[in-house]
Amino acid sequence: MTRPLEAQTTNESATEPRQARDYQVEAFDALWAALHQKKDPVCLSLATGGGKTFVAVNLVAEWVAKYGR
Repeated sequence: MTRPLEAQTTNESATEPRQARDYQVEAFDALWAALHQKKDPVCLSLATGGGKTFVAVNLVAEWVAKYGR
């Protein structure tokens, strides 16, 4: 991963972006590698509240930043 995962929180009172937990970075890295190896289909599986949306949003943001639309 080229940079730490960050996302704006939905909590308007929060002043800092949310930092990814270690297992979320690991999930991101695994998904990123699978997409570059053109593995199809790819499935993200984390426990309830584990941050699947957080990881997926950051994956899309990283993809768009690197490759455009």
